[in-house]
Amino acid sequence: APDVKGPAAGRRLSKPPKGKRGAAAAAAGGGGADGEAAEPDPLTVGMHVLVDSRRRKSDSLPDMWSPIPAAKPPAKSNVGEVSAVHADGTCDVALVCNDAAAGGKCGSQCRALTGPGSLVKGLVPPQWQIACSGCFGVNLPHALPKLWCLGCERLLADGVQFRRAPAVGDSAYDTSLCLDCYGKLFSKTQREPLLAVLQEGAPKLLQSDFALLTWRPEDEREHDDFVQCTECERWYHFVCAHYPSPGQLPRTWRVESELFVCTRCERGRHASP
Repeated sequence: APDVKGPAAGRRLSKPPKGKRGAAAAAAGGGGADGEAAEPDPLTVGMHVLVDSRRRKSDSLPDMWSPIPAAKPPAKSNVGEVSAVHADGTCDVALVCNDAAAGGKCGSQCRALTGPGSLVKGLVPPQWQIACSGCFGVNLPHALPKLWCLGCERLLADGVQFRRAPAVGDSAYDTSLCLDCYGKLFSKTQREPLLAVLQEGAPKLLQSDFALLTWRPEDEREHDDFVQCTECERWYHFVCAHYPSPGQLPRTWRVESELFVCTRCERGRHASP
């Protein structure tokens, strides 16, 4: 599985499939951290993928920084289910309705508009990208992050300059200050009142510890992780699968060792005699 976070019994966690190997991979055009060529993610029949047959075999593999865009209704669908995976690395994909709310199934009127049902054969790796089987997308952005000055608790606006120092001592957090509070921290007359509201390690911070940065929330935005169903092997965003983020749960729960079965497979279990 791509970018697996660690060993898991029977199910895998990943960043969005295909190329989610960190900024080093993006800078290398989709390769690994050491500059090696990126390998396409393993495909299984039934997985949902986005398709762009205009891409050439020599093109770089799509990734989270340059994903294949998902066509939205009423545009013709470019999302499909993998129907065959060939030994030469190519695959065949049957297009489905691109209305995620309809679950990939629709009536005749929608088929006339979106064109699902077509079989696209012989797709090479740069022409497909694994998508979430819940929303048919690749990147699912979280809300824009917010940054407060630790001194005055003022919310910093997009484009504002501020100062940030790395965590010190037992603290797990950086020290981010607006320029006014940064000046107070190293002022003889205003230092002590500010230290009273900052973290315990703040007195150890030097002016050289603080980098001058510009707050760009879009650059700090995170995207949802993926979880893979252990039965059908389709990928889902945590949100789309109603799956809790392991990092937000107590470690003693050991959620990463639990099996994940998607809603579709769970329903199939109950429908079976």
